[in-house]
Amino acid sequence: FNTLISSIKEKLWPLGNDVTFVPGHGPQSTFGHERKTNPFVADEMPLY
Repeated sequence: FNTLISSIKEKLWPLGNDVTFVPGHGPQSTFGHERKTNPFVADEMPLY
């Protein structure tokens, strides 16, 4: 699981937030939407 999540963040997110994809379930999405809404791959909240 950790390897999969790391690969998504390190290899796919650099392609840009506007990249559209069709997941194995549900409607198409964008990397940017998933980064904001998917708790498994969301960007970490900044520490203040």
